[in-house]
Amino acid sequence: MMPRIPSSRTVLVLLFLAATAFGLLGMNLRPAHALSLYSVNQTKSGLLGSDPLTAQLSQAQLATSSYWFFGGDAIAQNSPYAFSEDASGLHIGVQATPVAPFAGFYAVHKDNAMVAHAVLTSPSRTVPSGYPNVGLYVQTGGPDVNYAVCAATTSSAQTFWSVALAIGNPNTAFQYIPLYVDSSANQPLTRDCTIVTNGQNYLAVYFDGSQVYQSSTLNLGYQAPFQFFLETQTSYTGGMFYGTFQDFYLANSDSVTVTKMPSSSVAQIVSPFGQVLASAPADGSGRHEALDRGNPRHPGFHRTNSVDYAIVLSGEIVALMDEGEVVLKTGDVLIQRGTNHAWSNRTDQPACLAFVLIGAEPLDQNR
Repeated sequence: MMPRIPSSRTVLVLLFLAATAFGLLGMNLRPAHALSLYSVNQTKSGLLGSDPLTAQLSQAQLATSSYWFFGGDAIAQNSPYAFSEDASGLHIGVQATPVAPFAGFYAVHKDNAMVAHAVLTSPSRTVPSGYPNVGLYVQTGGPDVNYAVCAATTSSAQTFWSVALAIGNPNTAFQYIPLYVDSSANQPLTRDCTIVTNGQNYLAVYFDGSQVYQSSTLNLGYQAPFQFFLETQTSYTGGMFYGTFQDFYLANSDSVTVTKMPSSSVAQIVSPFGQVLASAPADGSGRHEALDRGNPRHPGFHRTNSVDYAIVLSGEIVALMDEGEVVLKTGDVLIQRGTNHAWSNRTDQPACLAFVLIGAEPLDQNR
């Protein structure tokens, strides 16, 4: 069964959000102006909820959880299932049977969150038969089985990771739309998965901090609060198939906002090793700037309140946007206004560009 609830400033920094939602705990937010450093005060956290899933809890104890609801069609089908939690994670196991050739069991939590994260582990690289899977699902809070999922699927040949959308009715998903499939050999059995969605037009998915899918032109129509599932599903009848889950958390955004930054200053998120993971200049009005951690493809992603003309005088350079990228060569001109972007020279030769920036009113960056 696909997942479904049974019917029955000063500086304002959403720092904890980025620190938590993208694995940046212990990293620093660094506003820089000339040689001075300014203090940063966190005044609001974007973390909505979390469960490390590393407690020592029996099935009976988990069944009384006030945070998770456990269920699945394995119950009605009399298919074997089990769940428990220890230092290595939350283990959810299920087994298909000749009578019920496909079975699932899950933990689900409801919340008004935009970011969902979990570490998923598949127990083996292959199975003799069937296609069991371990997934993190974000599903509408409405009655239909409409969801986005990142999952590991195991077959007799390999385990592979994928992202998909499903569309359904109150009983089941009837349309499955693959968005990303990693078909490489010898994939890891454990991966970090983050799903970012507003439930309407925007969806981005990351494996191990790398974006594998993003679109802002979808028509999802999800009702809030969303349902967040950790689920093991299986069509393997030869034994219990256990998915393991760790480090579950929810957040209300995928960016850090800094307000009242000094003129000409720059805010950066810096790792403990000195790597700049995200950077953005003040917008020139003394208001704010956003550090977008929603796109980790390049540490130099930024936006300015200006109309920009970029002219490639020589060489070749790649302009990266939130969605997609374009290769620019000598003589090419790129014009943009207020878009989140970065530059990358992927050749062994220098690239020379001329830039003209004309001040413009800020754009509404809300998705």
